[in-house]
Amino acid sequence: MQDLITVAAHGIQAPDAALAIVRVSIGGFFALSGYNKLFNPGRHQSLLATLSKNHIPCLPLMQWWVPGWEFTGGLLLVAGLFSAFAAMVLSIICVVAICCEARGRVDAYQPINKGDRIADYLYLPEVLYLILLTVTVLAGTGQYSLDWYLIPV
Repeated sequence: MQDLITVAAHGIQAPDAALAIVRVSIGGFFALSGYNKLFNPGRHQSLLATLSKNHIPCLPLMQWWVPGWEFTGGLLLVAGLFSAFAAMVLSIICVVAICCEARGRVDAYQPINKGDRIADYLYLPEVLYLILLTVTVLAGTGQYSLDWYLIPV
């Protein structure tokens, strides 16, 4: 019974596994999303329309830079190589997406009070992605990564 209480209070105590799960899942998302924006014409046009609607400068560059970094950063996270750097670059992409799109989407939810408005912001995928990326920046990748073995602390 004491073991069950300890696990309920302190978890399984596998922080390296938790960091790997966070890193690989968010990396997988960005790698797949970036790949589709690079190589699927429909997804690329949708990205281009979003960038244009939000007045992102240098469209000829950004239409390839953003998904290129999503794809590359995602692959780096999955592999666990230069993970903090990749997470920081992807965090910048998330912050720009939040600044450009979040307010309108939250307003469309018609929040009933300030608490609901905060919950609506936290409900946005970009905010959750930013939180997961921040975990990688702050905690590192743990032992289940190439960074752990190739780059000494």
